[in-house]
Amino acid sequence: MFVLPSHCSRSKSSFLLPATGWQESPPQGATNKLFIIDWEYAQYGHRAYDLGQLLGDLCERKLFNGNDAGVPVLKGIIKGYGEVSDEMAFRIAIHAGVHIIGWYKRRPVTGPWVASREAMLAGMTVARDFILKGWEKDRAFFEGKLLELLFTAK
Repeated sequence: MFVLPSHCSRSKSSFLLPATGWQESPPQGATNKLFIIDWEYAQYGHRAYDLGQLLGDLCERKLFNGNDAGVPVLKGIIKGYGEVSDEMAFRIAIHAGVHIIGWYKRRPVTGPWVASREAMLAGMTVARDFILKGWEKDRAFFEGKLLELLFTAK
């Protein structure tokens, strides 16, 4: 593999391509592969952190902006990822809650509030509950919530 740096001004991603001709036909039964790596967040860590961060980010759009567009994406990611153990589901929920709480710090420091105080309080309450109920391993709490698919079909 070799690294091809991205020249997009907003991205710090790179592309990993095979050292052999990636445009050539792959060996029978194989596929050509292209990997996009975001070095800013590249780390060795637990997959619950990655999923929690991604799902928390999608929850933020609903909680703070009232935008439902991320909900089908969130559900699709959970379904596509497949069944996880309860232990993993609770860890993901905890990380999602932590990510949501950090939402405020990711806005421009001098920028305007992007949500009403009521929406912020409601969003922080959801985040707190994701963390507390995750630690308590309260599976029933997540029924009807944004992360409920993590706990279904077990």
